[in-house]
Amino acid sequence: MRGLRVVLTAALCMLAFGPDARASPSSGTSRRPPAVPAKDLVGVVFSVDPAGKELTVQRDLGYATEVITLTAGGSATPLLGSLKRGDRVKIAYDRERGHLVAIEIARVDP
Repeated sequence: MRGLRVVLTAALCMLAFGPDARASPSSGTSRRPPAVPAKDLVGVVFSVDPAGKELTVQRDLGYATEVITLTAGGSATPLLGSLKRGDRVKIAYDRERGHLVAIEIARVDP
């Protein structure tokens, strides 16, 4: 019985004084995980669909090639119309809701 009381007291203390207890509800701030920086990849344009805002890039991993399809977002969207198959590009991308989203696209000299 005493052990149960100790466990319940510890659980109540964790709830009362846990990490979320320090954030005041009136401050309007919520605890979010830290932002993960965008990742970069360099590859060759395999296909472009400006209307669908999609870009497929092939990159060389040294031991294999990988084909990646990304959705263009932000400042990457206007550049899609000028890209063509075979262009070498550097893409900053992020993962949003399970999809890869290109944030920035820049042409790279071969």
